[in-house]
Amino acid sequence: MEDYECRAINGEYIQFSSLKELYVNHLVAATESEEEGDGIFVEYNRGCALRCWFMFLSWIISYFHYIHNYDLDPSYTDTLPRSARYVLQRGNKKVRPYRVDLDHTAHNDIQWTPFRDYGDVVPFDRIALYSGWLACGANSMVRYLPERCMRQFGRVQMIPRSPFEATPDTVTYRDLAIIFEDWAHHLVSEEYRRMRATQS
Repeated sequence: MEDYECRAINGEYIQFSSLKELYVNHLVAATESEEEGDGIFVEYNRGCALRCWFMFLSWIISYFHYIHNYDLDPSYTDTLPRSARYVLQRGNKKVRPYRVDLDHTAHNDIQWTPFRDYGDVVPFDRIALYSGWLACGANSMVRYLPERCMRQFGRVQMIPRSPFEATPDTVTYRDLAIIFEDWAHHLVSEEYRRMRATQS
């Protein structure tokens, strides 16, 4: 499943829905193996579930660094997976639950551009600012609208257009093929790209 997911989205990334599914599946498999007395598969599935949890938690810490106790691994380099950067401490030592913390999150509590130092490892590609429809397989299309999260690109977040105005429902697969070949003329408008944010 992990290999399929990476191939499906064309890279070494994984969607949250798939990560959650992997986590749950490995936990269930570990429980079943434990009931069957298969110690090798118990350890294997527990390890896989733990890695899924670390991947999820490392994403959260990247943006909401106050949400969990952690140290930075001094041996970490940018060529390693992001989750290898953090050495997690035991549990959440705050009395309030995570939801209350998130409800009281202020602007300065969020690391808006946690990957800005990765430019040497993965240079920024302008195609990330393409705005419009993307084809997902042979049967579905999804909206990709980076103007709705320009803060993560280090720009001032302006009020974006309606998704239905930015990407009309009238686009067909044939139109999309032509549009994507000419992606450089379908970037987020200059109005959204012009102002750089002064805080990270």
